[in-house]
Amino acid sequence: MAEYDDAYEEEFYDEMEEGITSEDCWTVISSFFDTKGLVSQQLDSFDEFVSSTMQELVEEQGQVTLDQTLPPSDDEVDPVVLRRYELKFGTVMLSRPSVTEGDGATTIMLPQEARLRNLTYASPLYLGITKRIMEGRERLIADRDEDDTVPDADEDRKARGTYLQWEQKELPADQAKEETVFIGKMPIMLKSKF
Repeated sequence: MAEYDDAYEEEFYDEMEEGITSEDCWTVISSFFDTKGLVSQQLDSFDEFVSSTMQELVEEQGQVTLDQTLPPSDDEVDPVVLRRYELKFGTVMLSRPSVTEGDGATTIMLPQEARLRNLTYASPLYLGITKRIMEGRERLIADRDEDDTVPDADEDRKARGTYLQWEQKELPADQAKEETVFIGKMPIMLKSKF
């Protein structure tokens, strides 16, 4: 065992005496840039953001709920007191870079054209959105059937002895399915996958 330890120490000291020279450092640096290039980390980061991270962010914050309080109406027997809009976000879609001309025509844009016309090389960004509308009508807790469960009501409604009964509003067929909505333009890095 002692012989092995001595041999190891001799090899270690030999390496320490040689050391890493500045030529060794420049060889490693040159080979890195020959393989990867100067902007590879930015390109990889951009590609990862567009292909995965954008969709993950949308899925993480996937829904928006808006409540609209409606003014009381004396005309209706059973008025809607609260309308709830639920927007659920789906798939993020990125189109090819394009430009819309003054006459309204949209054409595919190439990087050279963007440079010559001093335009941003950007792609339209779309998001799939599904909407649902719920209407809440105020009901007396005392009037409910024994089988019905009363959802949690806010303190004001509990004090008045009422709760909200929610009903989903039927949407026209063209609005009931997922709708693709333009949400902005995404600048595109040259030499990226996109």
